[in-house]
Amino acid sequence: SNTLNPDLFGVMHPGDSGRRSVYVRVARNAMDPLLRAFDFPEPASSVGRRDVTNVPAQTLYLLNDGRVTELARAWARGILADTSLATDDERLQRMFVAALGRPASPEELSRTRMLLESTEEEAAALAARLAAIRENENVLSQNIADVLAPARAHWVATHAPENAGVTPAEPMSRWDFSQGPEDTVGGMPVTLRDGAKLRKGGLVLNGKGYAVTAPLTRSLREKTLVAWVKLSSLDQRGGGVMSIQTGGGATFDALVYAEQTPGEWLAGSDQFLRTKPFGGSPEAETARPVHLAVAYHGDGTIRGYRNGEPYGKAYVANARAPMEFVAGQSEVSFGVRHLPAMPGRMLSGVILSAALYDQPLDEQSVRAHYLGTMAETVSDDELLGSLAPADQQRVEEWRAQLQKRRDEAAVTDSTGEPALSNPRLAGWTDVGRAIFLFKEFIYLR
Repeated sequence: SNTLNPDLFGVMHPGDSGRRSVYVRVARNAMDPLLRAFDFPEPASSVGRRDVTNVPAQTLYLLNDGRVTELARAWARGILADTSLATDDERLQRMFVAALGRPASPEELSRTRMLLESTEEEAAALAARLAAIRENENVLSQNIADVLAPARAHWVATHAPENAGVTPAEPMSRWDFSQGPEDTVGGMPVTLRDGAKLRKGGLVLNGKGYAVTAPLTRSLREKTLVAWVKLSSLDQRGGGVMSIQTGGGATFDALVYAEQTPGEWLAGSDQFLRTKPFGGSPEAETARPVHLAVAYHGDGTIRGYRNGEPYGKAYVANARAPMEFVAGQSEVSFGVRHLPAMPGRMLSGVILSAALYDQPLDEQSVRAHYLGTMAETVSDDELLGSLAPADQQRVEEWRAQLQKRRDEAAVTDSTGEPALSNPRLAGWTDVGRAIFLFKEFIYLR
């Protein structure tokens, strides 16, 4: 797939990092699933000889794993971008030689062409249907927003005090997950992993899924992490709302829920090197989102905030604070304390929006951000009761239709693959996955 990272030495990495497997972190109670499927020796005891290969389990892994699909897609992009290949037959032959060390037979070429054509046709049809559904969704959503707009403006005027003339600072990056995966300020869009979904309400996390951005566009030391989040329950432990990390998660600073003490927010870090308890009140809110921020100052001071107010007490970190995160080698993640993603690090809830600052915000600036973004968090349900009965009925009807459209979209785009927007890429991705499933590819003698 041309995604191998050839760097030598360095820290341990997760199995999906692109590094050679000799650099993959080995945790006895959390083995990398791909290496386990391919008979990685059991690290809890001495192993004199590797097990006999279990071909069915390996085939199923390659068939169903999202990471494998991503690798096939990367391979497809590279093949389609190669200007030295003029025809589809040349592209197919290049893939067969790369994966199997031999050219395709005439029968294999014929059958693979059929797969390519059928997948492209199916993806094009699904893409057209999905576009029509999305267009109808947008119309219904706009109808609802137009009716609720006066009620939203009244709510903000009633509940949000004046900002005392403070203009919110400009972030380095900002994500409004109710609108999409884009970074609306910088160049760091998110990619969804393991079942995370973007909905009108925000980034929906089920305790397994998460999102990760493109690499940082510039290096950071002093910084502030900010997010609006609504927890699905208060009894979860150790999930990350927002994290900035490098080295595949070996080093990180994160906004974490209930890792050391139930209910309390924490500035998480690798091996707790830069972590002390804020000692703030345990979280008690699940009905409404809360606004959270962690500011990392140049002298090592770390301050936490909740709903625009200081959360507990600031502290000076024990070591290496603030940590530098290097451009091109670091990334931001949402819904996971740090990578690799595994139980005990995942959040369950909804992240509405987030921002990353390349400076430590003071209390006045954090409050300005909180007040300036409050309107985004008011739910339609909270506004519905203030409408006239006829408007309530109209909104309810539109919401029912909107949910029906979303259900149709989920079935149409059941794989969640971005390739639906590019039928040709979808076809070549399927070819790559098919070649991965050849016994000749899986079972090395």
